[in-house]
Amino acid sequence: MSKFLIIGQGNIGSKRKQILGDKFIGSVDPLNEKANFKSLSEVDLSSFETAIISTPNEFKVDYVKELLSKGKNVIVDKPFLIDEKQKADIHKLLLLNEVKLLTSYNLRFEESIEFTKEIIESGELGDEIYHSYIDYSNGAAQNIAGSWRESSLGVIEDLACHLIDISRYVLNCQLNITSSIKKKLETDTIDYLSFSCSRNNISFRASYLVWKNSFSFHIFGNKGAICLDGLSKWGNVVIKKYNRIFPSGKPEETIKKFSGNDLSWEKEIDFFENSFKANESFLNLDNDMYISDKINILHNL
Repeated sequence: MSKFLIIGQGNIGSKRKQILGDKFIGSVDPLNEKANFKSLSEVDLSSFETAIISTPNEFKVDYVKELLSKGKNVIVDKPFLIDEKQKADIHKLLLLNEVKLLTSYNLRFEESIEFTKEIIESGELGDEIYHSYIDYSNGAAQNIAGSWRESSLGVIEDLACHLIDISRYVLNCQLNITSSIKKKLETDTIDYLSFSCSRNNISFRASYLVWKNSFSFHIFGNKGAICLDGLSKWGNVVIKKYNRIFPSGKPEETIKKFSGNDLSWEKEIDFFENSFKANESFLNLDNDMYISDKINILHNL
């Protein structure tokens, strides 16, 4: 059984500690008194095989490089923002030390997202996707205000990175971001964002100013549509699938519900560990570069 070290015991790090159970050997955090260690230098390197990095973005690259160079596998919480040189350096370390790196986008492991991806790949919605809309929003503005997150890009880094990743994962498209609306309404960072991609006919919203948590992904093809609402961490998730009636008329509707606990984090760990048995490579740096590029575009638009 693999042993894991967590670096950064904030909200996400603490959640991961609970999920790991007996696989958890300790945490590193210079600011949290509940952490086991103040620095990585205090940790016995033989006590773990994989480190999970749950720190603010500015510390991630240095930690990733240090751990890979020590022969440790790494899971780094999203987003992992890198440039071309950093990508090349990390790629060399992965190959040289025969270790693996996974950037955590746990929404990929939501059962409803997996189901939606299967529907798209099956061709049930037709051979052309006309347009889609994806939203990830919550009411966390007052929790963000006054915290370290105000020094980041707000919802661009925190929520929009998920939307960029999911749109690519499910729809297999390369986004061309052409317009955006950004606002700072209750915080000193971006707490509302909407953007669109004209060539892809996709629109997005990410916000800390929606008082009832919201996740929706609506996809319309030439033969039907699929509309997903909710995430398992908030309760039941509902997917409505519509089969188009020609030449017009009320579509045939199928409803599928998903209930139960949020298992996406556990499934991601299982996916990572099973990759070793299959001898799969985790050089997913291309996706990190892709998302980094889109985040830079949104920042500068």
